[in-house]
Amino acid sequence: VNNMLPKKAKSYWPEIFNIVVGYGVDNYTDFDKRYANYYIGLDLNWLKIIPGNSKFMMWFKNVINHFRFLPLPAIRFNKHETKYVVNF
Repeated sequence: VNNMLPKKAKSYWPEIFNIVVGYGVDNYTDFDKRYANYYIGLDLNWLKIIPGNSKFMMWFKNVINHFRFLPLPAIRFNKHETKYVVNF
């Protein structure tokens, strides 16, 4: 997010936070009751948090950047409700 902001706004958004979007399904085994959940929330940018620029550290940081390890706030949308959640 920080890279896409104008210069004046960069100081308001910490580099360690990214915005993530996601998709999930509830009741996926029951076709008639199945519905989609959509998520938008915060995630950590491990490239900015973990020090080190060696080849191994860059590989390691890129790999863990694809996973969520800590519960962070998100908003879940579905056909029933819009709700604030804390998800992995």
